[in-house]
Amino acid sequence: MVLTDIKLKLFSLQNLQIQITKNIPEYITKLYAVRDSNGAFKLENCINYDTRNWEKYQYGFINYVVHPDCTFNKKEAIKANDFCKIISKRFKLKILPFKYYLLPNNDALGKLYNFEYWMSYVGGQAYPDIGEIFTTYSNENYPH
Repeated sequence: MVLTDIKLKLFSLQNLQIQITKNIPEYITKLYAVRDSNGAFKLENCINYDTRNWEKYQYGFINYVVHPDCTFNKKEAIKANDFCKIISKRFKLKILPFKYYLLPNNDALGKLYNFEYWMSYVGGQAYPDIGEIFTTYSNENYPH
């Protein structure tokens, strides 16, 4: 085998690796088709459907939505509510009710975000405009 043949084979292997990497999807989404009141099918976000049977708890203005693999801790929920009250008083903020999704891991979060599969890691996210917080740490109280 001559040097040009070796270089060509190495280039081909590198090119193959690049092609394989390019074609791996970062995520696969899922959507649900549901009938509306007129009987027409429409696409719907999965979160309402997927959480319909989850336990729900309200502590003050925090509405917890708890994944079946998580154990809800009432004492930590009370601490979270108290922490928010202290911060709102200190900075003179009005507290609006919000949903707090308690999840056991990143895969469960991906499922709520309509991903059947995703190559991402997120510990938690807050969406103040729609009043929702998501955590993958299985904790009711995350003061930071």
